Amino acid sequence: MLHELSSNKRVAKLFVNENRRMSYEENILRFFALRDYMKYKNSMKQQLNEYMDAHQNDDEITIKRDRDLFNKTLAAVAEILGEDAFYNVDYEKKTFSKKFSATFYDSIMVAFSFFDTNKMIGHRDEIASKIKSLKLNDDNYHISCYAATGSKDRVIGRIDAVISILKSILGITGVTNEPRLFDSSIKQKLWEKQKHKCPICGQEIVNLDEAKIGHIVPYAHGGATEESNAQLTHMICNLAKSDKT
Repeated sequence: MLHELSSNKRVAKLFVNENRRMSYEENILRFFALRDYMKYKNSMKQQLNEYMDAHQNDDEITIKRDRDLFNKTLAAVAEILGEDAFYNVDYEKKTFSKKFSATFYDSIMVAFSFFDTNKMIGHRDEIASKIKSLKLNDDNYHISCYAATGSKDRVIGRIDAVISILKSILGITGVTNEPRLFDSSIKQKLWEKQKHKCPICGQEIVNLDEAKIGHIVPYAHGGATEESNAQLTHMICNLAKSDKT
């Protein structure tokens, strides 16, 4: 399947570089391996190898589903962001260069795969403008894409940054197949309900913008994405909790 998808003409245009040493196949695998990015373990190589081991014998129905998802997501990215969607940037000069950025690629592709394509296209100009600004002006996103890019907090941080943009434009109803995401509008309510305390470490949550809404019973263990199963925590506490109860 990876070989087949690598021959997609749109892949060659958006990946910019030539397909040397199966780099196309590796980046396509990266898309699938990072879709469950909250379980990432600080090693991109390990993430790719473990995903490949777990899925190399998937049945035809699963393969077709994955193939369709990748093609649909890449088409949406091309339609909304254009052929320069994954171009690298010179952050100091605030300019783009015709070089492929794997970190722009994984954060955008993974995030886009969770949202309704038609709704995204309906807000094409706004999405394109905000993602361009994210690439050129957001210091946190820049760091997550250019320094220690394989670390867990950087991988999660850059994907969540793009997801946050899409959620702010489309709302929670724009999410299609990722029921893990809570509506950020309940942050204030949870903060007051918890008396400003993080339920994991017990310390005060000072900055709501840097707090994270997570599941009490993890989504991976069947926990519902409902307010009754939501808790507001420090970002670092949420990352440490991962899918533990």
